[in-house]
Amino acid sequence: MLLRALLVPAYLLAGATAATVPGWLYALFGLTMLLLSLAMFIYFAVAIKAARESKAEYTTTGGMYPKLPQLESRTGVVLRPAPTTTLLPPTD
Repeated sequence: MLLRALLVPAYLLAGATAATVPGWLYALFGLTMLLLSLAMFIYFAVAIKAARESKAEYTTTGGMYPKLPQLESRTGVVLRPAPTTTLLPPTD
């Protein structure tokens, strides 16, 4: 998919004109851009949600913030409590 996203602009930059570009290539490029935009939107939505949760001192993600309590996203039930002790190196 990434290869196609790189090849289409390269094809157009190499001197292809609108008359020589097949119609399916335009559709493929449009679909690639749509899917890329959707993936970026989902990524940033999850990142913003995780940042808001960490400010509120909880998380619903599995491993992003292991020092916070993990809650079930719909019910708010605690799935994993926050660690209460920290491991300190042994003192000699």
